[in-house]
Amino acid sequence: MAKSLLKVQQKINKKKSPLHPKGRKAQLLARASLREDRVNQKKLMHTMRKTEENQIVDFIQEFINSEDQIEKEAYNLDDMKSLIQSFVDRDNDELAKMKQQRRADRPPSKKMDLLEFRIKQENHLFETGWKIPDLRSSVNVAKLRAWKGGHGGLTALDFCIVKKNGILNDGKDIEME
Repeated sequence: MAKSLLKVQQKINKKKSPLHPKGRKAQLLARASLREDRVNQKKLMHTMRKTEENQIVDFIQEFINSEDQIEKEAYNLDDMKSLIQSFVDRDNDELAKMKQQRRADRPPSKKMDLLEFRIKQENHLFETGWKIPDLRSSVNVAKLRAWKGGHGGLTALDFCIVKKNGILNDGKDIEME
C-alpha cells in the first residue's frame, strides 16, 4: 500500500478514466491525503516547540556575548536564576502599558491574553524546572558563545535543569518524581 500522497497520485494519474467517488482508488487517495496532513501538522508542532525552546538559549547567548559579560568565563546558580527571571519578565513593561491603556469596561485584547498566558506558563516552567545550557562550565560557555543559532548546534552543549527554589539537576541524571 502506498502511503505517500505523491505516489498515490502518480499511480492514479496513469489511468485516464475518472475516479468513482466511492471507489477503492478514491479511498486510497483520501487516506494518503489525510496522512499527509497529519505528518505535516506534526512537523509544524515539532518545529514550533523547538523554536520556543531555543528562545531562551538565544536570550542567554545575547546576554553572555554582551560587552559587560564577555570577560566572564563561568556563572553560578544565582546568575543563572536571575537570567531566567529576566527572560520571563522581558515583556512585563509592555503588558503593564497595555493594561494601562485599556479602558475599564473593555475586555482584554488577544495580544494581552497571549502575553499573560505566556508569562504564566514560563513562570510555571521556572518553578518546576527549566532546561538551559549549563553556564557553570567555562567550556560550555565558550561553546554557547560560538553557537550559530541552529537546532543541531545545541547537541554539543551540556544542559542542566534550574528551578526557582534553587534546586539544580544535571540534565544527564534526571530522576522522575
